[in-house]
Amino acid sequence: MSAPVNVAVLGHLATMALQHGGEWEEIHDAVVELIEREKAQRETLETCERWFAKHSAVAPLINGGVAEHPMLGMIRAALGRAQGEPA
Repeated sequence: MSAPVNVAVLGHLATMALQHGGEWEEIHDAVVELIEREKAQRETLETCERWFAKHSAVAPLINGGVAEHPMLGMIRAALGRAQGEPA
């Protein structure tokens, strides 16, 4: 699965490069850099999610069941945003 790319950002990059005499190679390089950053962010979040899921203690709830560590919920929300899911 490829990293989700914000089309508006790519369009803006292309427009700026063309307005300032940029070459298509420069646009390509900027797009590749953007995709690599998004991929690295997603991989980091996935690593954090795995660690917290494995190592964080869960808290018992009064009415039964358990509650996950709050950080795990925040990591999963950030991971969803990185994958293009609505917040």
